[in-house]
Amino acid sequence: MAKIQLRSFRVNEIVFTNKVEPDTKIALEFKYGYQVAHKGGNACVGEMTLNVLDKENADRFNIKIVLLGYFSIDGEIAKEAVHAATFKDLFPYMRTVVTSVTVNSGMPPIIPPAIDIDSQPVFRVDK
Repeated sequence: MAKIQLRSFRVNEIVFTNKVEPDTKIALEFKYGYQVAHKGGNACVGEMTLNVLDKENADRFNIKIVLLGYFSIDGEIAKEAVHAATFKDLFPYMRTVVTSVTVNSGMPPIIPPAIDIDSQPVFRVDK
């Protein structure tokens, strides 16, 4: 049976703007991006990007985080299956980073909603 293992991850980029006055409520929008680069052999790198924006004014509040996950693959697995499996492994770390950034900035925690990656279309582009 083929196996995918997360070897390590790191935050590659954090951009954070918070110009919201205290006690002001805003509506948030979440935008996700994910791609996997296969490095040959049994390795791949997943790059997850999350943007959290004020729906009415992104200049007032926004967070952009880029997280990289380094994976090993033992056995043959279709690239689409690798994409979904690595997303599932990496997403909890993204949620933790967003929550930590917001809490440590003195605001209520933002916890990105879960995503059912299996119900999302996966577009494959081989380079």
